[in-house]
Amino acid sequence: MKSSRPVLPPPDDVLANRRRLVFSLALLSLPLAFQFAEAAIVPVPEAMRIVLAFSVWATLVVLELSAGALVWALCRALRRLRQGGMPAWRAYPR
Repeated sequence: MKSSRPVLPPPDDVLANRRRLVFSLALLSLPLAFQFAEAAIVPVPEAMRIVLAFSVWATLVVLELSAGALVWALCRALRRLRQGGMPAWRAYPR
C-alpha cells in the first residue's frame, strides 16, 4: 500500500542559515546606528554618542528579529492553508 504522505526532501540546515542571516543583518545595521548617533538633533558628548549608537543598534536588531519572526509565521500559515490544513486560529470554535 502506497503512503498518501508526500516524500519530503532532506531538510537543509535552516537554523544555521538563519543564524548567518541574523548575524550579517546585525553587522550591516551597526554603521547605520552610528550614523543615527552622529545625526542627533541635540549635541551629545562623545561617550554618550557611543552609548546612543549601541542602543539604536540593539533596537534595529530587535526589529529585524521580530520582522523575521513575523514573516516566518505568515509563510507557515500560508503553507498550511495551501496544504488544506486548518490554521491555528481556526482550530477551536468560539
